[in-house]
Amino acid sequence: MDHPADIDHDHPAGHGFIRTVSGLWVHLLEPDLTGLPLQDVATALSHVNRFGGHTPAPYSVAEHSIHVATQLWRMFGDDELAAAGLFHDATEAFLGDMVRPLKNALPEYRVLEARMEEAVADRFRLNLLHDPRVKEVDLAILGWEMPMVRDADWRTPTPPATVAQAFLKAARRYGVR
Repeated sequence: MDHPADIDHDHPAGHGFIRTVSGLWVHLLEPDLTGLPLQDVATALSHVNRFGGHTPAPYSVAEHSIHVATQLWRMFGDDELAAAGLFHDATEAFLGDMVRPLKNALPEYRVLEARMEEAVADRFRLNLLHDPRVKEVDLAILGWEMPMVRDADWRTPTPPATVAQAFLKAARRYGVR
């Protein structure tokens, strides 16, 4: 059987790397997102399903993030805060969406998530990523998502490419490049 380094000739030495859609290698234990295209985050999050995929139709982390950002902007009229809402789950572009009960049971995961979150905040200059209003709106949106998305067997999914473009449009609107 081929070793991954034999398949990906430019694979960095060592373990713990993933390759983004643009071809950038990201180390999950020591992330450096310098040069990461915004498109990589938008594409990945548009393919990562919320609720561990336990929905009648796909519902992506990118869609959720757009809702959080939109609500933050409506409530506070602050582009920087809305940008933080848009990227509040951006670690999931690299680590995947882990259901909360499992996340709470794995303190080591929380450490990895915190490192990745800081790398995301540095790359996209998100000074308000830890603002408590982001978490408040995130939890409020969850209360809406459960009946309107998770439990809605009639919902038609939005194609990932459409969601990725909406994420990019929102990022530009809120000043993220």
